[in-house]
Amino acid sequence: MDVSVIVAVFNTPSQYLWDSVKSVLKDQDYVKELVVIDDWSSNGDTIEALRKISRLDKTIVKKNAFGKGLALARNFGVSISSGKYVCFLDSDDILTESSIEIRRNKMIDLSVSWLGGDFLLCDEKLISKSDEGFFSSKKENITPLKGIDDAPCFLNIPSPSYEFFMRYTPLMNSITSIFNRIEYIESGGFEKKLRLQQDLNFHLRYSLDHEFVFIPDIVARVRRHGNNSTTSNLKTLLWRYRALNMLKTHIEDEKHRVLLYTKKQDTFFQILRTLKYTKARGATKEILQFVKDGNNDFYRKPTSC
Repeated sequence: MDVSVIVAVFNTPSQYLWDSVKSVLKDQDYVKELVVIDDWSSNGDTIEALRKISRLDKTIVKKNAFGKGLALARNFGVSISSGKYVCFLDSDDILTESSIEIRRNKMIDLSVSWLGGDFLLCDEKLISKSDEGFFSSKKENITPLKGIDDAPCFLNIPSPSYEFFMRYTPLMNSITSIFNRIEYIESGGFEKKLRLQQDLNFHLRYSLDHEFVFIPDIVARVRRHGNNSTTSNLKTLLWRYRALNMLKTHIEDEKHRVLLYTKKQDTFFQILRTLKYTKARGATKEILQFVKDGNNDFYRKPTSC
């Protein structure tokens, strides 16, 4: 029992939250503790569920002492955890059977400090249209892991993993990964200034110094909620640009800087296309100022990203 599972909660419907908690505690032989961080929920139903969950064995429920926001809640959860390994779960998603056992044992067998699995994208009832994992369905990106003959779908990305992730960012997902807890803490954890795209920023930063191994096992079911409106997409793109921009102070290698610059270019043009599509209707002053600032940033030389 050496894995700590961190779940950040903010006004999550109680049934979703209970589904998440129960899915974690099924792996009793490998879960040392379930650390549930209440990110200052105001919903009475959620608060009552948290009160009951705090009475369960192996469960720690705390208010987010680092402030407010997903990044801070996760970082606080890790700071009070005690497992050798740590993984995350969103409060409305669930782990599959033996998810912790599979990831933990394969990470030890392969002697790596960062490993990720696959997931099923589901509706709000956790029903998936396909039994094929989200990542594994993209077979052209899955290559054999050197030395593992019986696992042709492993993907081994030697350290640094940064160059691969810059070209294929969808493979990054916090809830399917497992980390060495000490190395996670030493990395600084999730960026507290980001409200969205925290995973993108963290994984790219973490990939600068760590080897990553992907396994095709389905380790989670992810509820797809979604507001796919143009406004929502624009908001995501804006935060993606910010998440990428925050990386520049961490990158010294010139080749890596050019990759970052190229990724920022692509995101910037997506923002412009989205604004053009909507004819900028409803665009706030903040968005317009961002485009203006982004335009200036875009034309800087690659060496400064």
